Amino acid sequence: MPRRAPRGPLPALGLALALLAASAPLAARAQGPGGGDVSAELQQLNTAVTSAPVGPAAPQAPAPAQDPSPPPAPAPAPAAPAPAPPPVPPMSSYVTPGGAVRYYPAGPPRPEPQPPPTPPPPVPQAPAPAPAPAPAPSPAEPAVTPVPLTPASPAPAPAPAPAPAPAPAAATASGTSGGAVAEPAPPPAGWVRGRSTYYGGPDLLAEAYDPVRGKGSFGILTYGACGYTNSDGTLPFPEDAVAAPADANPDYPGSCGRCYQVKCASGIVAATASAPVKIIDGNFDGDRFRPYLPAINPNITDTKNRPWPGNPGEGQGLQVVQCWDPEQVIIVRAIDSCPCRQVLSEGAPGVAAGGEVRRQEWCCGGQNHFDLSYYAFERLAHPVYGVMSIDYRPVDCGTDAPLPPPPAPGFVSPVVYDDTIQPGWNWFPYDSSYFRLSQQGAGLNGSAATCVTMSPGGGLGFRCRLCEREGYQPLRDATAISLWIRPNANSSDPYVSSTPDGALPPLKMFVMDDGGFELNNTKAYCFNEVYFNSTTPAATADGPGNSTWYQLVIPLSDFKCEGAVPQERLNRIDLQNINERNAVVCVDRLEILRGGSSTGGSA
Repeated sequence: MPRRAPRGPLPALGLALALLAASAPLAARAQGPGGGDVSAELQQLNTAVTSAPVGPAAPQAPAPAQDPSPPPAPAPAPAAPAPAPPPVPPMSSYVTPGGAVRYYPAGPPRPEPQPPPTPPPPVPQAPAPAPAPAPAPSPAEPAVTPVPLTPASPAPAPAPAPAPAPAPAAATASGTSGGAVAEPAPPPAGWVRGRSTYYGGPDLLAEAYDPVRGKGSFGILTYGACGYTNSDGTLPFPEDAVAAPADANPDYPGSCGRCYQVKCASGIVAATASAPVKIIDGNFDGDRFRPYLPAINPNITDTKNRPWPGNPGEGQGLQVVQCWDPEQVIIVRAIDSCPCRQVLSEGAPGVAAGGEVRRQEWCCGGQNHFDLSYYAFERLAHPVYGVMSIDYRPVDCGTDAPLPPPPAPGFVSPVVYDDTIQPGWNWFPYDSSYFRLSQQGAGLNGSAATCVTMSPGGGLGFRCRLCEREGYQPLRDATAISLWIRPNANSSDPYVSSTPDGALPPLKMFVMDDGGFELNNTKAYCFNEVYFNSTTPAATADGPGNSTWYQLVIPLSDFKCEGAVPQERLNRIDLQNINERNAVVCVDRLEILRGGSSTGGSA
């Protein structure tokens, strides 16, 4: 995605933040959505990308069945042998996620059983004996119950009464049954079935697949749609515990910072609730932007030096994954997004002149989808698979307690920041030379704070994406916004910065509707902005060194939104430097108050 290049096994959306222009150049990503005050194109360019491999040719549909029995002769000679039936293409079968048996050409050749023919009316002949009134099927043409086909075996000797064909064995989630691959078992209660690809990854991955897929095809983890990247280009969260949810997921609004438990589900990977993912011409569902990696190179080990376990459904054109441990549960935090519609600018890896708009099919629905980081994916299954079925559920980031699963609206915290970013909120510094999401020891009582050096006109934005939608709307019933802020210049000289020690940093705050798909990303501002140098602190507390923390509690009515923006559509809070010199500040415990109550406690 935009933070990555069209990527490969899978998609995620990274925000090549225009707001980060003063910090570090954005690395190209195959996909990645944007946030904050960036253009739609940059937002899409910063989307995580997921692609898939190129593999064995997909099986062709079987030819229509032919009736092997010849037409009755007007006067057959009693001794004339019946002609042999014509050959039928070899077949194999699989059980679809909906439980139906489907057949594909495969396996060694064998005669295709046919239903017994309707006997012709008896024709008087002499001296031939009269035909039996109701002949039973001959041993060469037994009645058939659909079962997985097996390799050819010697023809049985004729028997007066052939035994009925056995019913197909029940398929299990762990592998195959009687030659048919199986769908995963249903998810446990409270969990949701989904699907996962991945993005990012080590050099060994790029070296193996980029020559075919294109340079940078797997994308990068940093500079995602949620903005969680420090000014030195590092992530504030472990790289094996992050993910990018698809923007088609029902709980996508406010997903930044949200936590999910995820586990792998062995078996057939589904494209929809009733159809499996198919391998066609070396690509998933025939899509050249989603190559089947084993068709390029199946011999790549993961970072733990484990080989690919193989795909038992490959011969049938199916994606069948064998998890390392279907009971293993990992927790990931959403840091990016996987957009269905990806806008790629000219110059990005593999993009045609003039740019391209592509559909990232994995992220467009059919199944709830996550683009896990490569390192999270390999904790559950081998990355050469490229895509797997998962079971997942949202959880509290602090306690791991389960939260209501989709289709219930996802959790958005009224606390925007406390030690780190809280569920539901993006974090976007802009026009800033230094910024860190969680600076340890810089917060209240020695906790962490977010610290930023803002250039004149620069700022720090917190946004709940698409939270103007019903069921989210974090400021709908808000009465005030509270935060703690302190100078971080380590100097009392007003010529060093606009935020010397011993004084409330003279920034301004504004709230707004940052737009949504329903209104074509139209932004709307309230009539008023609040200037801190004309605000009386509600409390103070000692900070590191000689600095002082100042608590501000700003009534929402001070922004004068009525008549400008409906309060339920407010989804963004910004702090901005309005001075001629840099503003060097740290912020902690930013929260939305209802009825004047605070959830953060005292300093």
